[in-house]
Amino acid sequence: MAMPPSTSLLALVGVVGFAIISLLMGVLP
Repeated sequence: MAMPPSTSLLALVGVVGFAIISLLMGVLP
């Protein structure tokens, strides 16, 4: 499954962003 660099980068940014948001939601009241 070979994806274009742009698609792979976008997916990586999406996963990292989701993780950061989930951490913030867990920290903030």
